[in-house]
Amino acid sequence: MGAENRKHERIRTGFLVRVTVPIGGDIHEGTCLNLSETGLFVQMLDPLPKGTEVNIELHLKPVDRVVHVDGVVIWTRPKMPDPRFPAGAGMKFDLVPTDVLVLIRESIAEQKKRLPDLPPFRKQEP
Repeated sequence: MGAENRKHERIRTGFLVRVTVPIGGDIHEGTCLNLSETGLFVQMLDPLPKGTEVNIELHLKPVDRVVHVDGVVIWTRPKMPDPRFPAGAGMKFDLVPTDVLVLIRESIAEQKKRLPDLPPFRKQEP
């Protein structure tokens, strides 16, 4: 999905994410590389398959809060030789509780203040 089709801005991040697959209880850890109000990209060595339902534990920075959101993997990227394209999974949030959405918005706003000189995030294709 191109940036022009997005309803919500994505920001660059780098905080810990724990992803649990409810069926089977598998737990995967990774790094959130970008975040929006509706989803995120998690860098992980072994990306989960597209369509996998997940519970996402976000360690939001710089607001220093941990929140939980249900979601689904909507796309994956396998390991590639070019380090600009890390392995991972794009995940879309399901219904986000209002209090969690407020914290995600605060995290996005604070991150933007701390990194004002970065250009807007744009998806890079390999």
